[in-house]
Amino acid sequence: MIYKFFFIIFIALCCTASTHAQGSDMILLKKKNNKTLKKYLAETPIHLITKNNEHINGMIKKIDRDSIFINTYVERSAYTMWGTAFWDTLSIALIKVHCNEVGEIVKPRAGLGIIRNGYLFLAGGISYATLHLGNAVISNEPLDGALLAKAGAVALAGVILRKTYRSTVKIGKRYKLHYIPLK
Repeated sequence: MIYKFFFIIFIALCCTASTHAQGSDMILLKKKNNKTLKKYLAETPIHLITKNNEHINGMIKKIDRDSIFINTYVERSAYTMWGTAFWDTLSIALIKVHCNEVGEIVKPRAGLGIIRNGYLFLAGGISYATLHLGNAVISNEPLDGALLAKAGAVALAGVILRKTYRSTVKIGKRYKLHYIPLK
């Protein structure tokens, strides 16, 4: 008797469970050596720059026939009647971008991105040199050339890292987008 009850509950749950059909295709970001770097499916966040320098940032709604349909959100700070601010979504738009129109894909922020892009070294070197100069002026002591050279070397390392770091993946010779139909 109890088995029939659980069987009926199981059948009812199976009938009411919603399943999602395969709704969209897939786009792969591949390197020159055919290594896949990232898969883009529906409901994946993406930030890209088109060939005419238009920044598009949003969530992929679907991928169909070599085109990416992206939901873009315009979020801005809105104010209440008490003068406090909160983030509010002003508009949602669906933008269609063909794979051939994508010029660059912006890399998501990584955990150590502030080190890789050189800002930390640049700020540290300049701050340490400024601190040493300020202390030397206040205490009427001579400047230490070796200490300023080390601070300058750290700042120079930051400038070099900043020049060589790329926050985007440029689509072209080295990186390619491959459309894969799943239907």
